[in-house]
Amino acid sequence: MEKKEKTIYEKLLAVQNELKAPKDKRNNFGGYNFRSCEGILEAVKPLLQEQGLMLTIKDEVVNIGDRYYVRATVLLDDISSNGEIAITALAREEEAKKGMDASQITGTASSYARKYALNGLFLIDDTKDADTDEFHRTTQENGQKTNVATQPNQPPAKKIALTQKIVDEKLKFILEQTDTETVKNIWLNLSKMYEINKDTALGGILFKATENKVLELTKNKENGKNTDTIASGKN
Repeated sequence: MEKKEKTIYEKLLAVQNELKAPKDKRNNFGGYNFRSCEGILEAVKPLLQEQGLMLTIKDEVVNIGDRYYVRATVLLDDISSNGEIAITALAREEEAKKGMDASQITGTASSYARKYALNGLFLIDDTKDADTDEFHRTTQENGQKTNVATQPNQPPAKKIALTQKIVDEKLKFILEQTDTETVKNIWLNLSKMYEINKDTALGGILFKATENKVLELTKNKENGKNTDTIASGKN
């Protein structure tokens, strides 16, 4: 019996399950380890080769309002089927940063945007890492002075609370997607990360946006298959 060729989504799922992306960089001043874009790429390359997948990344600078952002697009291509999955992410350029010229500022924004896009594609949760905006925003909202260095007998960190600001950012990210499976995976990841479901206030907003996006993308498919549905997350 001829072996059935795996779809690009099945191959991506295998990569997501097997990927171990270590926090390979150290911020000595802050006293914490963090993942880099380069570290994620090095960890994922052997898995992509195993599955017959090719990854490419491209950047573009976009103007939104009075600020400049770097938009990174990660393209995952299936060599055997020509299937493709695209994920985009934005990172804002600083107006000025001590010790950096304009090209270095853009390069830093590019690295963050690429890292965020890779996180979305491979379901890497970096929201609790000390080098992310969400980590700093959460600690500021809680009015806590957080020591991110690893200490013995330190109690586990509290889960990040879902706020309206975070919801707005995630909604924008969902609306930028072009693939139904990716959109559904984003919801499942968010529901686990923030312990939400479609019946919670802010969770319901994200669930509805995900559902609408899946419906929109499904209707746009040329083959006219039946509407996809998404699974709700559990507490």
